[in-house]
Amino acid sequence: MGDNGAPRILVVEDDARITSFLTETLEAEGYSVESFVRAEDALARVRSGANYHAALVDVLLSGMDGLAFTRTVCSLLPDMFVIVMTGYGTGELAAQAIRMGAYDYLPKPFDAPRVVKVVRQALRDRGERLRNISVVYAPLDADVMLGESPVMREVFKTIGRFAGSRSNVVIRGEDGSGRMLAARAIHRFSQAGRGPYITMDCAAHDAEAAGIILFGGENGEADGGRLMQSAAGTLVLKHPDVLPENVQRRLLGAIGEDERRGQDVRIIAILPQAGRKMDLIPELYYRLRVMEMEMPPLRERAEDVPVLVDYFRRYFNYRAGKSVPYFSEEAMAALVNYDWPGNVRELRNAVEAAVSASTKQVPGIDDFPEEVQGVHARAGKHPCAEIVREMLKEAVDAGRKSPFETAVSRVKRIIAKEALAAKGGNVTDAAKYLGISRQALQKYI
Repeated sequence: MGDNGAPRILVVEDDARITSFLTETLEAEGYSVESFVRAEDALARVRSGANYHAALVDVLLSGMDGLAFTRTVCSLLPDMFVIVMTGYGTGELAAQAIRMGAYDYLPKPFDAPRVVKVVRQALRDRGERLRNISVVYAPLDADVMLGESPVMREVFKTIGRFAGSRSNVVIRGEDGSGRMLAARAIHRFSQAGRGPYITMDCAAHDAEAAGIILFGGENGEADGGRLMQSAAGTLVLKHPDVLPENVQRRLLGAIGEDERRGQDVRIIAILPQAGRKMDLIPELYYRLRVMEMEMPPLRERAEDVPVLVDYFRRYFNYRAGKSVPYFSEEAMAALVNYDWPGNVRELRNAVEAAVSASTKQVPGIDDFPEEVQGVHARAGKHPCAEIVREMLKEAVDAGRKSPFETAVSRVKRIIAKEALAAKGGNVTDAAKYLGISRQALQKYI
């Protein structure tokens, strides 16, 4: 918010009349406005620590253009909604800006009601996104569930549905994907949220110890095993599939007995991702799997990486007494493109190391693990990249009107000739091979 608590709006526009119009229009609505003529100056302001709720950015600026600014600022301030302003004939540039992370575009000329409507909608959607971005959110807590991707929105909805029931739940997924966070969220938002929340990692105990911990010792109920301690609450069993069969069958019997007694213990079982072999006896699995959900791996929701990185950066700044404002563009690109086999846990550790160990004001790609650096090193090294660059250079040097179309046409001719050679010169077979008509193929022979 601004000094008076008003939403802060950034304006980047090199036309003084438009800047004045936008400033007057938005300030009349109670917003706090800061404007810049040059994108470079606006970016420097952001990098100095300034924060904004939304930005209006002209797509055609001298120096750094609106596209480059949008791409950079969206990685630095993922919670700021960027609205690009476009003139006649710049629709394709607006589409590019949207693909780079812009929220919307505002075609020129525009009037005050249109500006106000777009900005209001952006701020409403921003507020909705921030409300949905976290189900389990404790300020400056490393164990946090964040996400705004479609798949995570579905996860949050599922958690909400499951929280409204007391039935047993199976949560599947890869290690580090947030299964335990989902379990805690289901408990926290359920009617038993104030009841006991007991966890047990079954893989951490041998067969005899697991039985004693789960059910109590020789004195039975007097010893208060995990199952009894969870009465009127939630018992989370991590990897119950590793329990010996006799312990699994005893657990199956205990669940049935509790149901007959009317004991209110909800069990949430944490299991491997679907398709992975597990040694859970079928009867117990189906008793536990009244409801089931799967946590998505981080590689399937790469759009959440900038949000997670920004949160962990702030968290570890606080923990380490540092003031890292952001990571370099190269580092952010590599973080987004890396597969993260260890999921959110691996990402959190990587950000912690970069914040805690780096001596730079802005940590770069070399402050992250070698695996992440490898993604950066491989970027742009497609086997065809050098050939394409040479084609584009030749087209530019020859003064072609559209180097892009010239290069694409050359590539199509190469593909057509290769397909024809592969099919022994038979045009019909080559066309079928490429999935195009004979007429289309003949244009490139």
